Amino acid sequence: MKTGSVMSACQIFENLSMKEECVECLAYAGILSKAMEMAEQLMKIEETPKVLCIYGELKKDISFFKKAW
Repeated sequence: MKTGSVMSACQIFENLSMKEECVECLAYAGILSKAMEMAEQLMKIEETPKVLCIYGELKKDISFFKKAW
């Protein structure tokens, strides 16, 4: 996929309030700082297994995967 299509998908996900999917798109597009920021905001609201895994992958920290499990 090209970055443009990933960012278009991110915008669609954000408009549909599918924030976790938007974070995945940002990470895939290489916009890691924004992806981490958005993941941190999501974790303040609710620490879902999916967002914990995404954040763990971004931070390269296995403890977030353990917490998600």
